[in-house]
Amino acid sequence: MTRLLRGYVEGEVRGAEPCAFLNRCAGLGLRFWDARPDGEHVLRVKLPLRDWDRAAAAAERCGCELTALRRRGLPLLVGRGGVRRRILLGAAALCTAVVLVSSLFVWEIEVMGNETVPEGVVRNVLEDCGVGIGAFWPAFRQDLIRSEALLELPELHWLTVNTFGSRATVIVRERVEAPETVDESAPTNLVAAATGIVERLEILEGRAMVEPGKAVTEGEVLAAAAMPGFRPALRLVHAQGEVYARTWRVSSAVAELEETSKSPSGQVQTRWFLLLGNNVISILQNSGQDRGECDIITQDSYLGIPGLFRLPVGLRRTTCVEWERQTEERAEEEATAALEQQLLEELTAALGADGEILSYHFTASRSGERVTVTLHAECREQIAREQPLTEEEIQILRAENTENTGEDAP
Repeated sequence: MTRLLRGYVEGEVRGAEPCAFLNRCAGLGLRFWDARPDGEHVLRVKLPLRDWDRAAAAAERCGCELTALRRRGLPLLVGRGGVRRRILLGAAALCTAVVLVSSLFVWEIEVMGNETVPEGVVRNVLEDCGVGIGAFWPAFRQDLIRSEALLELPELHWLTVNTFGSRATVIVRERVEAPETVDESAPTNLVAAATGIVERLEILEGRAMVEPGKAVTEGEVLAAAAMPGFRPALRLVHAQGEVYARTWRVSSAVAELEETSKSPSGQVQTRWFLLLGNNVISILQNSGQDRGECDIITQDSYLGIPGLFRLPVGLRRTTCVEWERQTEERAEEEATAALEQQLLEELTAALGADGEILSYHFTASRSGERVTVTLHAECREQIAREQPLTEEEIQILRAENTENTGEDAP
C-alpha cells in the first residue's frame, strides 16, 4: 500500500554486468526490490518513482541501460488526469481522512448484559465518566471508567467498554445479591399474619400458644420463643412451623364506565432535522413547531456502515400522527366481569401455592359512571409468620424468669 501511494517503476537493466548496477544502487542508498535475472545480461528490478532519475544515471555509469517497463502509483493517477480527476481524487482523500478521524470518536453506544438496571441509567453514568457521544476513545482509561461507574452503580458487579471504530459496546454484569440468611439462634415468635380460625398446626420449634378450632387475630402469637426448661428454667428458641387456618378476605375494585380513547384524525406531518454530532438542526423553517396532540415516531439515519463505523452526520425523520380524544360508553356487565376476574387473580396470587379459595361471592354497585365490585372469599392459608423478639422483650422475659426462679435465661 505504501509503494502504491508513493509510486514505483518496474524497469529492465541491460548490460555486460547488470549486477554492478545493483551494487551501485546499494552504495548510493537507492531502494530497490524484486530484483531477478531475465537472461544472461538482463535484470528486472522495481524502484521508487522518485529515485528513477538517479537510478538511470547510476546505470549509465555501470555501462548499462535502464528502461522503464511499467509505472504504477497514486502520483501517476493524479498527474495523468485532468482537473476533474484531481477533484475526484481529492474528494476521495478527504472522505477517507474524515472517516479515519471520525473513527477516533464515539458516535454510537450499545449497552449489553443489563436486565434490571435501565439502559438510560447506565448511559447517564458513563457520560459523567467521559464515555458519551463525541468522546475521544483513545483517551479512555478502562480502570478509571470502571471504578467511577461501579461506584455510582452499586447494582453492577462488573463493567467494561469495548470500542471498535466509532462504536462503543458497554458490557455489564449485574450483581447477584446473596440470599438472606436466617439466624437460627435468634429468639423468634410465630405470629398470625391474618385473622382466622386455626385448623392445623405443625410446630417444629417453640411453644404452641393455640390449638385447632381457636380463633386468632392478626398479630397474635401462635408459637412462643420462650419455652420452659430444667436448668435454666427458661429457654429462648427460634420458633418454626406452619399454622393453617380458615380466613375471610374482602377486597374491592373500581372501574369507570366512560373510557377515553385516541382516534387518528388522518393528519400526518413529517419533520426533517440534520444531525451533526450532538447538535440537531431544523432543516425546514417550521419543522420545530408543535401541531397539537399527536403520536411522534422518530427515526434516525446516519452515514456509515452498520456494525463497522458511523459518521456524526445524519438525518432525523419525525412523523407526527395527529389524533382526537373520543369518549366511549362501556357496558356495565363487561366492566363487572373484568373486575371480578381481576379480583380473583389478585387473591390467588396473594394466597400463594399453600393457600386455596374455599368459597366466594361478589357484590356490585354503581354510582354515576363508576361501578364497584367487592369480593367476599373464604380461604384456607398458612398464616404463621416469624417475628424476632426485640431486645426489650428479651430483657422482660429474662427479668420475669429471674424473679420466679432466680436464674437468668440464656
